[in-house]
Amino acid sequence: MMRVEASALAVLLGQWHPESGPAHRALSEALQRLIVDGRLALGVKLPSERTLAETLRVSRTTTATAYRNLVASGFLQTNSRTRAVVTLPATALDTLRPHCVADVIDFSSASPAAPGELIHAAFRAALDYMPRHFAGNGYERAGVGELRRAIADRYRQRGLPTGPDQIMVTHGAQHALALVTHELLPRNGRVVIEHPTYPNAIRVFLDRSARIIPISVAEGWDAERFSAANRSADLTYLIPEFQNPTGLTMGEDVRRSMRLSSPTIVDETLLDVEAGLHPFSPVTPLAAYHRQVVTIGSLSKSVWGGLRVGWVRAGTELIDRLVRSRNLFDLGNPVLEQLAAVELIAGGRTRDEGPRLARHCALNALGTALSTQLPDATYSIPAGGVGLWVRLAEPVSTRLANTAPDHGLLLAAGPRYGVGGAFERHLRLPFTLPENELRDGVDRLAGLYSEVLAGRTGHHPPSSIA
Repeated sequence: MMRVEASALAVLLGQWHPESGPAHRALSEALQRLIVDGRLALGVKLPSERTLAETLRVSRTTTATAYRNLVASGFLQTNSRTRAVVTLPATALDTLRPHCVADVIDFSSASPAAPGELIHAAFRAALDYMPRHFAGNGYERAGVGELRRAIADRYRQRGLPTGPDQIMVTHGAQHALALVTHELLPRNGRVVIEHPTYPNAIRVFLDRSARIIPISVAEGWDAERFSAANRSADLTYLIPEFQNPTGLTMGEDVRRSMRLSSPTIVDETLLDVEAGLHPFSPVTPLAAYHRQVVTIGSLSKSVWGGLRVGWVRAGTELIDRLVRSRNLFDLGNPVLEQLAAVELIAGGRTRDEGPRLARHCALNALGTALSTQLPDATYSIPAGGVGLWVRLAEPVSTRLANTAPDHGLLLAAGPRYGVGGAFERHLRLPFTLPENELRDGVDRLAGLYSEVLAGRTGHHPPSSIA
C-alpha cells in the first residue's frame, strides 16, 4: 500500500497554521482538503502522529486530535497496529456512482477524441506488417525495431542525433515517467518541478517520498533559478513545450542558458499539440543542449489517449538499465499497437493540419465563452497544448470542483497542479471538447461559480486528470 512520508505531507499542507482557533482543527481541515481534491489518494497511509508532529513542529496532541477528527468524519481509518489510511465517508462514496445529471461535461480531462479514420488506417497497415514478427516470442522489452527507428528518426529531424538503441517504448508518457523516476530518484530525494505542473507527475514523485522544490513559471522559466536548484537536486522535471497547465513554451535563449548538471526529465508529450492558425516555429530539443536530459513522449495528446504508446529517449546505458528494471512492472508493449504507431510517426501524422485548426477554433470558442460568462476570469492564450490556465477572481477552486458534479460538470481543482495549497484561484479548462460542449460547460461553470460564492458546498470525490 502506498504511503506518504511526513516531509512530503508537510509540503502538500503548505501554510496551514491558523491565525486564530485550535491548531488541531486547522490541521484536520487542511488534511481533509488534500483528501477531497485528490492530492492524497484513497488508500494512502499517513505518517504516524508522532512523526508528523515532529515534522510540523507541533505537539503530538495536535496531530492525534486532528487524526481523530478525520476518523470521526470518515476521512481516515485507523487501528492500533497500522498507520492511518485515507478513505472517504459513505456519503462521498455514494457520489462515485453515476451522477444524476445524464449529460456530464468533463472539464477535468484534456484529451482529444479519437481520429477514427486515421487510426483505422494505421491499424490496417499494422496488420499487414504483423506476420514479420510471428517468428519471435512477441516480448520486445525495449520495443519493436521499426518503432524505435521511427522515433529516433524524428529526433534526428529535430536536430538531435539519436540511434534506435537510445529509445525504449513504453505504455505512454506516464509509464515512462514512473520507470525513469524509479531508476534515477532515490527515496527521500530532492525533485525540482515547475510550479504549477502536471498533477500525475507530482504523485509519482511523492510515491518516492520525494522532497519537492517548486519553482514558479508564472512568468516563464528563470534559467538562473532552475540551474541553481538543479545543482543540489537529485532530479528535475520540465515540460518545455506548451507546458501543462500554463501552455507556455521555453524559448531558445533559456534552453541554451540553463545549466543542468543533475538528471532532468523533459516531458514532450505536448510537443505536437499546436493550436495556432499557422504552424508553430520549431524549437531545439533540450537534450541537444544538455546531456543529462532524459526525454519522454507519447501519442496520447497528439493522436489519442487510447493508443497506449510512449517512449524514453536517453543514453544507451540508461536505456539498458530501464529495460532490465522494467521486468518488475511488465514485459513490453503489444506489437500491433507499436506497428500502428510506426505508421503515425513515420508518416508525420502527429502534426496534421486538421487537428491543429480544430484546436484553434475550440480555443477561440472557449475564450469567447469565458469572456461572456466569467468576465472577471483572466488567462493567456497559448500557441498550443490542451487547456487554458484560468485565474479566478476568488480562491474557490477546490469548492468548485467538489460541487461541480451537481451541475453536470467535472473539474480538477487548481491546487492539484501544485504543492503547499497553491492555485486556489486557478482552474485548467480544456479546449479538447467540441465547441458546443465548451460553451455549455462554461455556462454551467458560471452558474456554479455564483452558487459557490453564495455559500454552496459539495463533497464529491476528485475526478481523474489526464
